[in-house]
Amino acid sequence: MTSPQTAFDDAPGLECPAEPSVRILHLVGGRSDTGGVLSVLRSLQAAASRPGLEHNVWVDRQFRETRSPSLDYRRARFGVPETSSPLRLLGRALLASWEFLRARDDSYHVIHAHTRGALIVAWLFSVWRRRPVVFTNHNYARWRALYRWFAKRKRIHTVMLTPAMARYYGIPPDAPRVSLISACFDDRFLGHRLAERDNTEPLRLIGVGSLTSWKKWDLVIDALAARPATSGRLELHVFGPVLPFAESERFAAQLERKVRDLNLSDRVFFHGETHDVLTELRRASWFVLPSNNEPCSVALMEALALGLPALVSRSGGSVDLVAPGCGIHFEVGSSEDLGRALDDILNDRVQLREPAEIRRSVAARCASQVALEYEALYGRIAGLTTE
Repeated sequence: MTSPQTAFDDAPGLECPAEPSVRILHLVGGRSDTGGVLSVLRSLQAAASRPGLEHNVWVDRQFRETRSPSLDYRRARFGVPETSSPLRLLGRALLASWEFLRARDDSYHVIHAHTRGALIVAWLFSVWRRRPVVFTNHNYARWRALYRWFAKRKRIHTVMLTPAMARYYGIPPDAPRVSLISACFDDRFLGHRLAERDNTEPLRLIGVGSLTSWKKWDLVIDALAARPATSGRLELHVFGPVLPFAESERFAAQLERKVRDLNLSDRVFFHGETHDVLTELRRASWFVLPSNNEPCSVALMEALALGLPALVSRSGGSVDLVAPGCGIHFEVGSSEDLGRALDDILNDRVQLREPAEIRRSVAARCASQVALEYEALYGRIAGLTTE
């Protein structure tokens, strides 16, 4: 536990193991319990193979946990919640860095940043304290040169999620202090009964993700609208929150208006956030993820782990996750190409592997396997053995 004079408050009701071997502080800095980063951290915590490995998560003091299992939080007065304004993000990151460095908490063996703002905090910590840090890049950002610059800093170890992400940033995966470590999904998805391939209509397309414009849910709506003959044969069900940003609120309103104007209310459904993804995926015929440059979708891996085929855009981590025979890739941003894929699905023109083979295609990305890779990295960073 951190000392009383540090800037971080212990989460109530949570106890840490006594004298852990390695303590990891994950810098997230957000205010809401959404997104894949915290899902990955929950899975890693549950799958930790090394006794005494302690994961703590640094968040904004306004953070509210809404999912389980619980994580052990350190709450900061100045967090770095995501924002569309680079200047606002930089300002928050500098304030957070001042607080973080002022705390002088040396009880953590590894500082591990996961967001844009947290990267700035970790970098300043590495410069000021002359200690190595880890940064896992969970996004496809526009300022690629900046991330290449960070990857060359001698005290920053950069983790890329997939080969496609490394290519996007122009960062060689075999460069010094660079690793390829996938995001991960809960091992329990590998233990559940495989999804049954049922072609009974209407087929259910299940999408999981927040209602933000880069997720491109409107592409699926446009593809359905262009095919009135699919009425009664195909439904879209999307599970995901409206984020507390003006852009997300606007996009959600646009989606609702589009569905209403195109008379698709009986075929397109937005259900809001779900805490039982497993049940919804088991009711699906296909998983759909139309977003551009999706980093490494946890929900996509969960669907594949259940043996579901996936309909995804040909971009980002989806290129690496959806192997041949495990689904369909459509052209980025093209509702026409997506529509042609829907036609192929409805007319049974898609050659798919058996569900068990689809599951095996992502088995190496389960939390217990990814945890071993991170534990080895933490051991090197901390100067400790992981044996």
